[in-house]
Amino acid sequence: MDRMAGNWSLAVSGVLAFLLLINAGQRIRAWYHLRHFKGPLTASFSRFWLIRHSLAGRLQWDFAEVTDKYGMCNVKVMQRCQRLTGIGSLARIGPKHLLTSDPEVMRRILAVRSPYRRSEWYLGARFNPKYDNCGSQRDEEKHSKLRAKMAAGVRSTLRDILPQLINLVFR
Repeated sequence: MDRMAGNWSLAVSGVLAFLLLINAGQRIRAWYHLRHFKGPLTASFSRFWLIRHSLAGRLQWDFAEVTDKYGMCNVKVMQRCQRLTGIGSLARIGPKHLLTSDPEVMRRILAVRSPYRRSEWYLGARFNPKYDNCGSQRDEEKHSKLRAKMAAGVRSTLRDILPQLINLVFR
């Protein structure tokens, strides 16, 4: 009986060690993928940094601090960052998450036919948790269809209100 219990504990220990090894491998892979981008150390390996600052209730200020401190790739890897991404003003805030405060970078990332894809973060932009809207749709084909349906209405609305918005901004 004791021998059988020893075999079970050995098997469970082996499975746990295997799972820990897989987890460590995934974390190293995630770090390696975006290693050129600076950010808080814990953000390189886990979402702990994001979770901790989200729960603290001051995420927008923490994001501003991160982009101020880490927002540019350091000089040694700036050329490599620009060669890999075409842009340099990014800070790492999670294993697979980058942050920028540069409008030009945002324009490039969110452009039509951009090679970048929306992360699960966009699901938080849903007005109804069961249904996607144009801002939360992650599937490129469905997103394009939604944009095509909305295009005429958006164009005519912008055409009507754009002069008023410009007057408001530049008073």
